[in-house]
Amino acid sequence: MTTPVVGRWCQHLQCFDVKSYLVTTRQQRNLGHRWQCPVCARLTRPEDLQVDPYVQEILSDGIWVKDGCCATDEDEVRFARDGSWSVVAASRGAASSPEVVLSDDSSDSDLEVCSPKSDFDSEYFEFSGPTTLRDNTVGNAQEPGGEKLDTDKDKSDKKVGKDNKDKKEKKDKKKKKGKKKRKDTKKEHHDKKDKQHKKDKKDKKSKSHDGEKRNHKAAHTKKARNEAEPETAELEDAPAGHIAYDAVKELPAHQNPYAYFIFRRSDETIRLQATEKQAGSLAHAAKICRLCYMRLAAGDSRSDVFAYRTELYHRINPPK
Repeated sequence: MTTPVVGRWCQHLQCFDVKSYLVTTRQQRNLGHRWQCPVCARLTRPEDLQVDPYVQEILSDGIWVKDGCCATDEDEVRFARDGSWSVVAASRGAASSPEVVLSDDSSDSDLEVCSPKSDFDSEYFEFSGPTTLRDNTVGNAQEPGGEKLDTDKDKSDKKVGKDNKDKKEKKDKKKKKGKKKRKDTKKEHHDKKDKQHKKDKKDKKSKSHDGEKRNHKAAHTKKARNEAEPETAELEDAPAGHIAYDAVKELPAHQNPYAYFIFRRSDETIRLQATEKQAGSLAHAAKICRLCYMRLAAGDSRSDVFAYRTELYHRINPPK
């Protein structure tokens, strides 16, 4: 200890070193723990520090460097009721600064602080002049907890701490909100995708089912037609392997099923068809077309072939 100080609001006699106090406070990152007395933890700013002249006089006495030795932690000081003091002989160890502890029986009401000259250059520490030690009437300040104790610097530090806390809470709230929004958006996207997938699967299944149903219905209808065909006169047909078999096409899926062919020759193109309704069955309609094709291939005229088709209709279904 080189410069013994104590806070003017402190109720204890124990002093502490001003340099150690300022260095420790400067390294403290938590604003709420700054400027606290290391003995009683009261709020103690640089302007509240008081040099204890009694302890300063003891530390500066020449007895500590007698015989070329320095004071150690083992050295003890004994105080008398009249304020005098003496050193209690003890074993000398490694050199160190003595720490003086005052008894609560000591009285310091009559001690005055002389304006010391600090050898610690710091922007946080400045003595404004001599003041009476622990004089609670200096300035119009009150003990911590009073309304007038909060200086402009206190208010500024509190405001900065509160602003930082509000900013952090606001940032955390915004981050949490953004995270929740992204989660909801992702969930909504997955739900929408699953819904669309189920819909596509259902539509595909429905289309497949409808196609099978139509095919089944067509096959059933064809079978029913064949079974319901009336007994008609049997018509002759084109010889096996004749070109008419390739030329004649059947359309069973049409609303009115029929068979047809297209015949081309140098001077004209003839399209002829025979319906299932008039021929009695699609097989008979195809047979009529093949017979008509053979007539055209043989050189008959268009009108003769159409008249021949009507004749074949009458042979199958005689007019009533």
